[in-house]
Amino acid sequence: MISTPSQAAWLNLPLALAVALGATACALPPPPATQPRTVLVNGAECQPASYPAEARRLGSTGQTEVEFEVNPEGKVTRVAIVKTSGSTPGHQALDALALTTISQCKFPAAPGFLSGTGRMAYVWKLQN
Repeated sequence: MISTPSQAAWLNLPLALAVALGATACALPPPPATQPRTVLVNGAECQPASYPAEARRLGSTGQTEVEFEVNPEGKVTRVAIVKTSGSTPGHQALDALALTTISQCKFPAAPGFLSGTGRMAYVWKLQN
């Protein structure tokens, strides 16, 4: 005669299996990040401290457009000028300030996401 487990033992098997699998799943590292990060810029938090003195003295105005990358921890890891404000020394000072400013911006962490890119335009106008 072949002995079969009681019905009560079979009912407890899924619970025991789930507990065993749950303990194993907790020990595994999280899956790699696969979702791209959306980077939104809070313009108020990423404004330059002041107009560069050399640019003010030379009357330089224009627009600098920068592209940047933010890692999952919220740190800016790469910046580049996409469109320069111009070619004079005053414009170079404006472009340098744009790069410095966006590099120092703070972004919220996004664990589980890949690094993301964003763009920001700085419009330089002199006011009397």
